[in-house]
Amino acid sequence: MIFLHGGKMNDTKTGGKSLQRLYSRNEFFSRSRELIDSHEPGYYILSCSNIENFKLINDQYGTKVGDMVLEHIAESIFNSMERIGGISAHIAGDDFAMLFPAEFADADEMAVSYDEASSPGCIDKKIRLRVGRFLVSMPNVPVESMYDHAKIAANSIKGNYDKNIAYYNDLMRNELVRKQQIVYEMESALSNGQFEPWFQPQYNHA
Repeated sequence: MIFLHGGKMNDTKTGGKSLQRLYSRNEFFSRSRELIDSHEPGYYILSCSNIENFKLINDQYGTKVGDMVLEHIAESIFNSMERIGGISAHIAGDDFAMLFPAEFADADEMAVSYDEASSPGCIDKKIRLRVGRFLVSMPNVPVESMYDHAKIAANSIKGNYDKNIAYYNDLMRNELVRKQQIVYEMESALSNGQFEPWFQPQYNHA
């Protein structure tokens, strides 16, 4: 199938009709590089979104309905980016990415688009999308790294239902490094008896 997205033809897509309208991961990174290089620093935001507990949707409704949810989100994202001059991609699974002018970050268009994407008609409840954003203020950073930063921001609000959008900052990266260091040192700490268990009695649960 041949289709048009942002002036580019592509015939290598798989998946449903709406997913096919979005760039693939590599196409998105390549096109984003071109757009970022043609504008001043800070003009764009690179954003990613991920469905909270998508596996539960597949388990509860089946993978066919799960695919319909992905199609719905792809359609919402594509239409929104078309209206504000951005581009969009289906990275993998339930991961999506967008590059759009920063001036629209707090625009009503984005709020409407989020609400629309969160309300697929194929299931009887709204879903939650975790959104991470990276302001492209340092254009020389590889686009792949920008996306990774946006992912870190999105993951920072996992399980936090009071917040749906987070912007990347260095504190997030430092916290991730700290947690990775703890995991890395855990095995040797266990071997050296450095863990100290504490037990709290429970009673009268009724």
